[in-house]
Amino acid sequence: EAEQKTLTSKYKFYAPKTIPVQKDVKGMTEPARSFSYDVFWLVHKKVSDDAVYNMVKIAAAPENLKKLAATAGYWKTLSGNFGALQTHKMFVHPAAARYWRERGVTVPDNIVKGF
Repeated sequence: EAEQKTLTSKYKFYAPKTIPVQKDVKGMTEPARSFSYDVFWLVHKKVSDDAVYNMVKIAAAPENLKKLAATAGYWKTLSGNFGALQTHKMFVHPAAARYWRERGVTVPDNIVKGF
């Protein structure tokens, strides 16, 4: 726990995370302390709103997330958590914000920016 605090205080893009026992991870019998970090997709300003919206919609669809998580477990954690964007002064594309808002996720207006 002390190591987590040391690292996360120095590197703000990491957050402490406890990984619950995963049935599909051989030998994992207890939760594991670790770190998490956010991943962001970047798009060129000429990419259409429809393309951005559909990319997020396809990736976040429950049936697709299940398939993606089967190949790479970190897909299980996909969410509309925008706290890190505020911390790092990054923005959400309006079409991505629209998708998450339609799903009931709060996307603060101050981080939504068109290009």
